[in-house]
Amino acid sequence: MHSGRSRGFVTVYRIVCILMASSLTASSSLLDSNLKTVDLRDLIAPLPLTVDSTTQILTHSEAWEDNNPTLGFTTVVRNDRGMNPDGKYYLYYSRHDPGAGIGCAVANSLTGPYTKISPPDSRVLTASGGSANEHLSTPSVVWNEDSQLWHMYFHFWNSDHFSWRNTMGMGFGHQMTALATTPDLSSHNWTPLPGDPDVLNPPYEPVLPTTADRWINSQSSYNGISRLLDGTWVAFIRGTGGEYDGANFLQDPTKIGIATSDGGTNWTYLPQNPILHEGVGGQLGNYAPEFIGYLGKNGGEEDKYLLVWNEAGSIQYGETTDFISIQRDSRGYASWPSYGGADNAWREGNTLYLFTGRYVHTINLASVVGTTTSTTTLGPSTTSTSSTTTNTSTTSPYNDACVYYPMEAYGGTQSDTVPDASGSGQHGIADGGVFGQGLNTGKNGAATQFPGGGDIYIAGEVPPSASRFRNQSLLLGTSDYTIMMWVRATGAYEAGGGSDGLVFVVIMRAIRRSTSVETEQSHTTC
Repeated sequence: MHSGRSRGFVTVYRIVCILMASSLTASSSLLDSNLKTVDLRDLIAPLPLTVDSTTQILTHSEAWEDNNPTLGFTTVVRNDRGMNPDGKYYLYYSRHDPGAGIGCAVANSLTGPYTKISPPDSRVLTASGGSANEHLSTPSVVWNEDSQLWHMYFHFWNSDHFSWRNTMGMGFGHQMTALATTPDLSSHNWTPLPGDPDVLNPPYEPVLPTTADRWINSQSSYNGISRLLDGTWVAFIRGTGGEYDGANFLQDPTKIGIATSDGGTNWTYLPQNPILHEGVGGQLGNYAPEFIGYLGKNGGEEDKYLLVWNEAGSIQYGETTDFISIQRDSRGYASWPSYGGADNAWREGNTLYLFTGRYVHTINLASVVGTTTSTTTLGPSTTSTSSTTTNTSTTSPYNDACVYYPMEAYGGTQSDTVPDASGSGQHGIADGGVFGQGLNTGKNGAATQFPGGGDIYIAGEVPPSASRFRNQSLLLGTSDYTIMMWVRATGAYEAGGGSDGLVFVVIMRAIRRSTSVETEQSHTTC
């Protein structure tokens, strides 16, 4: 287990889940959508080419949006980690015109309604270069578990592109992708990585810059960023190339390439780029990324991914194991529209949500997914166990679900009220008997054991409870179970004790002993 400290928090990175004697829900073992690789491991039939509904979630209401038809370029994350997690959905958006910045709207549910954060100007990043063409656009937001920061990738117009061209030898540098970070989404304070003001205006470091290669010598923009199951960061890039004819720049059709990174900041372009473009089996015209999905292991135990892209206005699916060789979907093009920029795919249960432009499409996956019968580690930087998918019901009665509830750090009495910090409003009580191994229990990832029948009081119940886990039941009245617990704690939860304080308790693992066989399931994130 790895633990670290960030801004007064003791942060524990090991997260596992609790076995439940209930049917497996489709969402209980899904990959974290905040990593922007949508989980499609349980597909038993191809992803549908049509959507079931389309809903507008964003409208013009502020002057900077300029009633512009390009308003959109949406990306969404759930604020369930980092500093001040509130469980809400944060929608970042922009337009693609001079003066554009990155706006933000917040909602309690994925499909809204979304409320802009600070009318009449809800931008969290504002164009500041001073040129007539200056703009920031096409945000892509991803959680970085290693640094405990949110990453926002966005492209900017570099008004000093002639200085870049003459000094750097890395293409024309017209539009490039920068990175801003924040530890706290709710603060709305984003810090862009600074760059060289002699060749960049605004002086943002282009983490995905242009290069001398023709396919991306003018622009690296409209990019989608994902983190894969093994921890690798992948940039799904739209490159724009061309050449000057006197004062006029003659732009080529856009092409798609791939870059990879270990930490999301320093990137390496694949030497095989561009990987998708006209003349390699598809239509003539512009190519642009949409999203990446994870399809599980193939017969050779290789990770297989779904790539979705836009070619000349049509949506195409393809499969790959190396992001170089791509097998196009033989069914042809999908029929759903994309409204510019890399689309944000998000899955909850058996519904796939596709955020594009000012709209969100939904695809009902119920008819094309099976049931996962064993557990795969969720999230990057850990070793995953095997998983199988079938179109029948699970064979095991003990399945997993993740539970987040607050509990008092150092005991208290059964009359103490503990507010539910998860946002569900299910306030509960504390019980001094829970921490049976003393004040250090749970500190820095240490575990504690609770024998069956022990009092475990959680938000949403009055004693004796020991059964409520977000409306699902785990019977703790026998000695069949041992429950292991890790916490993400406030500064009060440190060596030597300290004052009583709220702890975000994550109940993570339950082991059911039956005929001396120990069964457990573990995850890195819920």
